[in-house]
Amino acid sequence: MGANEEAKLGEVESAVAKVKKLTPANSGSAELLFGAPPADWLVLRSHDPLAIAETLTLPLLILQGGRDYQVTEVDFNRWKSQFGKRSNVTFKLYPH
Repeated sequence: MGANEEAKLGEVESAVAKVKKLTPANSGSAELLFGAPPADWLVLRSHDPLAIAETLTLPLLILQGGRDYQVTEVDFNRWKSQFGKRSNVTFKLYPH
């Protein structure tokens, strides 16, 4: 890895550390971390899509791309585990 890549990696690691250390006291800050204000990161930290979906009674279609590196097959299986017995939930995995 060249010096430029190492410097960029250091910047990313520093920003990740800042995101992890955020508290509600930081929510009014104008500093952008990965292009988003601290308030956005704090909301994401408490976001639980499984809990939200649990409250829904309408049919659900859960799709997963097998090569997705942000939302993985592990996440897909978590959804299947939680909602697999519901007759109004359909799952489709696209492996490639």
